[in-house]
Amino acid sequence: HIQHRGQQFVAHYGWSQGLEKGRVTRWSAGIGFDRHEFGPVDNTGLPWHVPADRRDVYPFLAVELLEDNYEKARNQDQISRIEDRHIGASLSMKLGYASEYLGSLDNALRVDLVASRGFHPATGGLIMLRSNFQWRRPGSGLSSYLLRADTRYYRQHSEKKLFFAQLRASVGSNVDTDQQLYLGGDTGLRGYPVRFVNGKTTAILTLEQRWYSEWYPFGLFRIGAAAFMDVGRTWGGSANTADVAGTLKDAGFGLRIGSPHSATGRMLHIDAAYALDGPPSVRGWQLYLESRTSF
Repeated sequence: HIQHRGQQFVAHYGWSQGLEKGRVTRWSAGIGFDRHEFGPVDNTGLPWHVPADRRDVYPFLAVELLEDNYEKARNQDQISRIEDRHIGASLSMKLGYASEYLGSLDNALRVDLVASRGFHPATGGLIMLRSNFQWRRPGSGLSSYLLRADTRYYRQHSEKKLFFAQLRASVGSNVDTDQQLYLGGDTGLRGYPVRFVNGKTTAILTLEQRWYSEWYPFGLFRIGAAAFMDVGRTWGGSANTADVAGTLKDAGFGLRIGSPHSATGRMLHIDAAYALDGPPSVRGWQLYLESRTSF
């Protein structure tokens, strides 16, 4: 059991020439503060399982390239709400340097890259692509990186029915203990316990058939439902996950309860999922309740 306290602050100044030929370039410069402290919750914690504290105070320069291409949608990631989608190309890059003279625990070069793009394939539907790359090179020790990629596909059959597919993959090297890659109920593999397996590389495919109802009880809530299947796998995991290596699958159904009065668009997920693989101890139904910003 590990407790984690984190603080993050950013102060920056930005400037841009505005919209030019359908594109915007935005520059910013500033300073960031990123601190993470760890410790055992009680005396049962083993000290070598506790991640080392981190504190970066880093000046940075960033640039964002944004294509002016938006569209409106309904009944995709929300229920009966208009959704503004950016389907143009987007690329942001940030370069920073954490310095011990400014209060960092060590000197380190930091690089953050984010890219996204949406498009309508000739066969119909909508594909949204997004990737995120983080790299940190300390003055001493090993460099670390974490790469995440996300592909989402939406195919609307009618105003009240939609097929959704999502493929997510992550790969990391020398990441801190608290940033290790896991698969489980908290990361989309809903038929399994949280943080069930870990690895240096993870991939998970989600298939969902979604239904959006017009039921509006008490004028407060919108109701939706989904039938789903999740398929996940890790590579390069620790020895304690060897007995569950391979592809893990689950299937289930769930309810979605959202409110048009919510400023953030959060909705309650109630999912029941059945694990199809893994050791006998996890075979059976798992019930998950969580709040998310999308369907």
